[in-house]
Amino acid sequence: PAARESLRQGKACGKGKPAARESLRQGKACGKGTMHPYERTPPHEGVSTELDIHMNQMVRILIIGALFLTSCASSATPAVPTAAIVPTSTSVAPPTGMPIATAAPTATIIAATETTVATEMPVATEEPTVLPEPTAVVPVLAPVTGQQILKLSAGNGNDQVGIASADQSITGPRAFRIGADGSIRLLDNLNKRVLFFDQTGKLARTIAINEARDPQDFIVNNAGEVFIFDNGNNQVLRYNPKGALASTIPLSPGISASADGIMLNADQDLMLIQNNQSFWVVLHKGTIVPPELQALTMRSGVVTPRSPMAFQVTYAENHNPLLRIVGLRGSQTSDLIGEVDQREIQLPGDVQFFNVDRAMSLYFTRPAPDAAGVDVWRVNPDGTPAGGAQLQTGACETSWRSLYIDQTGAAWTMCSSDSDVTITRYALLAPDGTPLPDAPNSAADVSWRPGARLDAA
Repeated sequence: PAARESLRQGKACGKGKPAARESLRQGKACGKGTMHPYERTPPHEGVSTELDIHMNQMVRILIIGALFLTSCASSATPAVPTAAIVPTSTSVAPPTGMPIATAAPTATIIAATETTVATEMPVATEEPTVLPEPTAVVPVLAPVTGQQILKLSAGNGNDQVGIASADQSITGPRAFRIGADGSIRLLDNLNKRVLFFDQTGKLARTIAINEARDPQDFIVNNAGEVFIFDNGNNQVLRYNPKGALASTIPLSPGISASADGIMLNADQDLMLIQNNQSFWVVLHKGTIVPPELQALTMRSGVVTPRSPMAFQVTYAENHNPLLRIVGLRGSQTSDLIGEVDQREIQLPGDVQFFNVDRAMSLYFTRPAPDAAGVDVWRVNPDGTPAGGAQLQTGACETSWRSLYIDQTGAAWTMCSSDSDVTITRYALLAPDGTPLPDAPNSAADVSWRPGARLDAA
């Protein structure tokens, strides 16, 4: 012990020879070659001795530092006294008989120095950014009430549809579509079936979809196959034209929970839709996208069975809506989107793109600002408005799946109450108040027509 204390005081154990210091580092007593009684056996030689030395040095440093900080703090007058607990040592017992500096309490109270602290966070005074009004002159839309085409009572009969109401909430058919021939297709999700009506509203056929756990939406392709988005089982069910289940497409559970619709484009690529503003590709060029890759295909934009492209709304420099036309590339995930064309649209800045008709005219919608209904515009392929109407829907709320633009350019709505479901057709109007003509049968030669490709521009 005397040799160790001598070394702590900066003296050379055994007449100052380096060999004596090295002997002590190895746990030997001043060169005599005997093991210290508190040492561990090999291969841990010297651990206890070095720990003792370092612990005593650490204790001294902490005590000196604490005293120094206390001295400095006492010379200042703190604005708000604050206490901090600083430990002075780690609780390690020294070897018996080994002198060690003693410390008073195990913690020292240190007064905080004066610090200026703001009592309140600064409040931003900048007003929210508001986009200026577009420069385009937009015609005022005339209100139209429409013509009721189909009315179904609640029930599970042939001319009925499933409706449930609870806590002032109504659950009825989730989606409907209008065929190229004017027929009406309706997803009776509560009764798990798809109903097909002719142009007069007469039931033509029914497809049972009992394999679906929670059908959300449906679509029919050109071959008459029916695709059911079943987010209850995280899958898409594919039925042949005769109504038999042909195959299933597995879905990523995360995407299935986020999506609220299903869509095909003109190239028969199948997508899941979110609020008609973004999509995921699940079937591309006839190949199923694996569920683990589906999240990588998410893109913003609107897709439609009448075009191979997707449509995105941004803004031009004059704040008019700018429609970007983009298309899917050959890859399922990387570089999925490529821009084809764009059109500046002379409409209000808060419109959303909705669909195209068979002639490739563009349709935009927004909630009616001063009435219970929805504004619908038909826009020519060059971006100029052709006309439109304010659809008067009354107490019926219109979501993107309960609004439809058919191939001729007429607008349709589906409205559910606690007792029935009605489907109504609306004619859009020209600026002079006369009905707009049906869209021509042939598609205009534009970059988003069926058969167009990414290099169309």
